[in-house]
Amino acid sequence: MSNSLKILLLAIVTFFVGTSEYVIAGFLDIIAKDTGISVASAGQLISIF
Repeated sequence: MSNSLKILLLAIVTFFVGTSEYVIAGFLDIIAKDTGISVASAGQLISIF
Protein backbone atom coordinates (compact mmCIF):
# COMPACT_ATOMS: atom_id res chain seq x y z
CA MET A 1 0.00 0.00 0.00
CA SER A 2 1.47 3.36 -0.99
CA ASN A 3 1.99 6.18 1.49
CA SER A 4 -0.48 8.49 -0.25
CA LEU A 5 -3.21 5.85 0.02
CA LYS A 6 -2.44 5.39 3.71
CA ILE A 7 -2.69 9.13 4.31
CA LEU A 8 -5.98 9.33 2.42
CA LEU A 9 -7.40 6.43 4.42
CA LEU A 10 -6.27 8.05 7.67
CA ALA A 11 -7.91 11.34 6.68
CA ILE A 12 -11.21 9.64 5.82
CA VAL A 13 -11.31 7.66 9.07
CA THR A 14 -10.42 10.74 11.11
CA PHE A 15 -13.20 12.69 9.40
CA PHE A 16 -15.81 10.04 10.21
CA VAL A 17 -14.70 9.65 13.83
CA GLY A 18 -14.72 13.42 14.37
CA THR A 19 -18.05 13.90 12.64
CA SER A 20 -19.77 11.19 14.67
CA GLU A 21 -19.20 13.18 17.85
CA TYR A 22 -20.94 16.24 16.39
CA VAL A 23 -23.86 14.24 15.01
CA ILE A 24 -24.79 12.82 18.42
CA ALA A 25 -24.82 16.33 19.91
CA GLY A 26 -27.90 17.11 17.84
CA PHE A 27 -29.77 14.27 19.51
CA LEU A 28 -28.91 15.14 23.12
CA ASP A 29 -32.32 16.57 23.95
CA ILE A 30 -34.08 13.52 22.48
CA ILE A 31 -31.79 11.14 24.38
CA ALA A 32 -32.33 13.09 27.59
CA LYS A 33 -36.10 13.07 27.14
CA ASP A 34 -36.27 9.33 26.34
CA THR A 35 -34.08 8.34 29.29
CA GLY A 36 -35.61 10.83 31.74
CA ILE A 37 -32.36 12.65 32.56
CA SER A 38 -31.20 16.23 32.06
CA VAL A 39 -29.49 17.36 28.86
CA ALA A 40 -26.30 18.02 30.85
CA SER A 41 -26.29 14.45 32.16
CA ALA A 42 -26.89 13.09 28.65
CA GLY A 43 -23.94 15.17 27.43
CA GLN A 44 -21.72 13.72 30.15
CA LEU A 45 -22.80 10.19 29.23
CA ILE A 46 -21.95 10.86 25.57
CA SER A 47 -18.56 12.25 26.63
CA ILE A 48 -17.84 9.09 28.59
CA PHE A 49 -18.87 6.98 25.63
